[in-house]
Amino acid sequence: MPPLPTQRKIAAVLSAYDDLIENNTRRVRVLEDMARALYREWFVEYRFPGHEQAEFVEDEQGRRPKEWANVPLAHFGNFITGKTPSKTMPEYFGGDIPFIKIPDMNGIFTLSASENLSVLGSAAQKKKLVPTESILVSCIGTVGKVTITAQPSQFNQQINAITPEKKHLGFLYFLIESLKTDLEMIGLVGATMPNVSKGKLENMRVVDPGRLADDFSDHVQPLLDSILNLTRRNANLRRTRDLLLPRLVSGELDVSGLDISGVDDAAMGQEEMA
Repeated sequence: MPPLPTQRKIAAVLSAYDDLIENNTRRVRVLEDMARALYREWFVEYRFPGHEQAEFVEDEQGRRPKEWANVPLAHFGNFITGKTPSKTMPEYFGGDIPFIKIPDMNGIFTLSASENLSVLGSAAQKKKLVPTESILVSCIGTVGKVTITAQPSQFNQQINAITPEKKHLGFLYFLIESLKTDLEMIGLVGATMPNVSKGKLENMRVVDPGRLADDFSDHVQPLLDSILNLTRRNANLRRTRDLLLPRLVSGELDVSGLDISGVDDAAMGQEEMA
């Protein structure tokens, strides 16, 4: 073991990374809360721009502005059910194409997965490859988790993807996120394990607020951009920290002469740049 003063300096270096990660994580939560609050204000509480002049009606979906259409979820994009490539073909795995499973879906954006496909593996089921900014929804077992792909990705059969046809990514994400309870109820009907098929998902009835969907997406896009940037920074910080740890502990990187007070100052400076 290195001497105690050196151990403290190693801990200081690693703590600086952990502090940056935690600060970024808090900022992501604030940005997410802001976007969700705006969605709720416009589409749940109906305090959208111009709501004072809106006329409301009642139908099977409840109270809604008269001009908002009652449509199936399929109205908003193309749906794809995931698939797992043959495990008997090891050459299908180990590349750079994320193969997303439900445990990988943590946060608005999914940057990577615990398992990747090779180019060959992706090509074996090329119709299952979805582009960046596709929305994934967990539909078997754990139902109602939602995430957005940060790069072209594939996913397993427990997940359905929606590729939006229009530029209203933000609206569609928060709309589907708001359907979690409904999806859980649908998934329990006639099933021993919660299961929402692609057909059931496509046919869920929702409202189309027309131009407001685009206006909302325009409002939250800067928030989503910031969330994605902070999520990427955290991924880079974790990678760097994990690479440093064994080199610091083994003594390959000598920090015995490190001024610990400078570590805190550097961390603050990096956070200000972030």
